[in-house]
Amino acid sequence: MYNGVINSAARLTYAKVQDWLDKPNQIPSELNNNISHLYLVYQALLKSRHIRGAIDFDSVEAMFVFDPAGLVSDIQPRNRLGTHKLIEECMLAANVCVADFLINNGHPGLFRVHDKPSEEKFRDLKSYLNSLAVRFEVSYDNLVPQHLAQLLTEVHANPKFPAIQQAVLRSMQLAIYSPQNIGHFGLSYDRYLHFTSPIRRYPDLLVHRAAKKIISQSQYIYPHALSIMGEHTSYTERRAEDLGRKVDAFYKCQYAKTHLGSEFTGIVTSIVNFGIFVYLPEILLDGLVHITELGQDYFIFDEQKQILVGKRSGLKYYSGQEVRIQIFNVDMARLFVDLKLVNMC
Repeated sequence: MYNGVINSAARLTYAKVQDWLDKPNQIPSELNNNISHLYLVYQALLKSRHIRGAIDFDSVEAMFVFDPAGLVSDIQPRNRLGTHKLIEECMLAANVCVADFLINNGHPGLFRVHDKPSEEKFRDLKSYLNSLAVRFEVSYDNLVPQHLAQLLTEVHANPKFPAIQQAVLRSMQLAIYSPQNIGHFGLSYDRYLHFTSPIRRYPDLLVHRAAKKIISQSQYIYPHALSIMGEHTSYTERRAEDLGRKVDAFYKCQYAKTHLGSEFTGIVTSIVNFGIFVYLPEILLDGLVHITELGQDYFIFDEQKQILVGKRSGLKYYSGQEVRIQIFNVDMARLFVDLKLVNMC
């Protein structure tokens, strides 16, 4: 570890480097060694990720397209390139290296920690998998990240994979900042912190300050107790994430208003006692079919099996089910898209 200055010799965008990796003969000769070697590093890091059993979740990130008036004209899936993953793996490696640097020098710091699922959430997950006849014979005491990573790999071809993945995600604890290094369960790291984004995350800036002090053979004196700083930065992170979700919801509702009355095929993503949440892959939106829109029946919510069952008809609604729905209302005040059931597919 040392203080350095970056001298950018070339403008390397994600898309441009991806083009070169797809067509290696087009990589400029002066950059060939650097890019080729970096790609080999990425392959090694990816192999290491699989060996240690880090958990990967498949997700589609929405990208908003705006018209000249500033209104949403389209929602498209954000294209996640191999070069995005390459940089992510390199950043993870850098974060681990700096965590080692602080630990080996006995310097206190804010770690990014992620505990294993609680016993209660783990029991709920196993009960849900049981209801789907998905084998998961792991005890809580023996649970390690590899078990959940392997589970997701094994059920990837299952029609109910999105629902199973959502159930695994719900079982997870929230990652937080803490001076107590308990490791990162999801990434399967014994030590981890945030170092790579000091211009947008305060915990990273604190780590930079601590690292600089170690290099100068002194110690960084934190302005407040690290436990308090960890609690505060974890809180402000959640607040920022919540705001981000609300902004996304605002634009999605704005776009949904242009599709009022339109019908789509959707996938039930989760079941609650007041209805079913449905995702519309064609336009990357989701909304709620309220229980009063499910038909002339009294529906009973089975929390363990995550299904709604009609008391008289026996009709069942469950995660992963395909349904035909209509967008019939958008509430901009509540940022909610209300869906109406047309029929089951």
